[in-house]
Amino acid sequence: MLKKNLAAESLRGIACFIVLLSHLSLTFYPQLHNHFQQANFPSSNILYKIHNSPFCFFISGLGAVYVFFILSGFVLTASNSSSYDPKSKMINSILKRYPRLAIPALGSCLIAFIIFKISVDLSLTTTWFHDLIPNKTTFFGSIYSSLISPFIYAESSYNVVLWTMKNELIGSIAIFILIYFKSTFQLKKYYIFLLLFLLISLSISKVFFLGMFSFILGHFLYKIKNINAYLATFLLIVGLYFIGFHKTSTSYHYIYSAMNYSKKTYDYTIFLGALFICISTLKSTFFSNLLSIRPLVKLGELSFSIYLIHLFILYIIGIPIMNFIYNFYNISFYFSAFISSSSTIIFTILVSFIFHKYIDVFSIKISNTFSNFIIKSVKE
Repeated sequence: MLKKNLAAESLRGIACFIVLLSHLSLTFYPQLHNHFQQANFPSSNILYKIHNSPFCFFISGLGAVYVFFILSGFVLTASNSSSYDPKSKMINSILKRYPRLAIPALGSCLIAFIIFKISVDLSLTTTWFHDLIPNKTTFFGSIYSSLISPFIYAESSYNVVLWTMKNELIGSIAIFILIYFKSTFQLKKYYIFLLLFLLISLSISKVFFLGMFSFILGHFLYKIKNINAYLATFLLIVGLYFIGFHKTSTSYHYIYSAMNYSKKTYDYTIFLGALFICISTLKSTFFSNLLSIRPLVKLGELSFSIYLIHLFILYIIGIPIMNFIYNFYNISFYFSAFISSSSTIIFTILVSFIFHKYIDVFSIKISNTFSNFIIKSVKE
């Protein structure tokens, strides 16, 4: 595997870890986001200062998701561009994509179906987390919320993070088609398809467009030349600053006011930050080498599994630990939340090894088998 692909894998792992931190902070430390006020949560001057600092990139879940999408466009372009038979490669890749995404999604929702049967006291969590838990779970509901609704409506009542599956599926297919047109030198069709794809995406919604545009940028990012370490460092610093955007933070007031206090400022600033981060890390030899270390690469390999299961681990392990420590040992709320969050991170990583081995890797094998079977059947 090339260094730049190792760096992409590591960056995916870091982004996934940021999603985990984002959800933990939304559950126990909402003041970091200034997301809402809740009566049973104490205020903290430290959290207030962090919220108003330019260093909130470590809890930017949306920024991490845009990084995911850019990386997908980048990695899929890297792995599909050198084929002796572009048409067969495109068909094979398209056939594999849905089962590759759907099987892990199904596995996560079946876990949700079982785990959410267990009653857990959520009184020490935010309304944000409380609203994620379905009131009733059924087997068929878990099927629908994993195989259908995420890919059509970008939503899942059993595992909220599956909203990204629609973007992943459609964005991936678009990349496969673009690669085919370019590999077969059909440049007119390449640019017409690209333009129509972006226009249709924009007509659907701003959020969907930014997701699809992220894939396209990742596609182009693969082909551009490397940049020097100084420019990469500058882009990384600016990118990290941008993805930490909160409209109520004093560190971002001038950006928000310059955009005339538009609601779009949040999405656009974070999107731009994610792009800068990807450019600085993937197109810089210095940062690519820095990221290409075994622990980070391994985290990247586990990232999809971590992404899919972390909310369940928080529900079944993290929150009971929080309740036990806070209620029985009279330890402060935030220290109890810290222990709970740390436990959630540790158990999520441990369980992700199992999920990755038995579900994620299995989905790769099944998707390959499915694709080969369809292609063979058509040829016969």
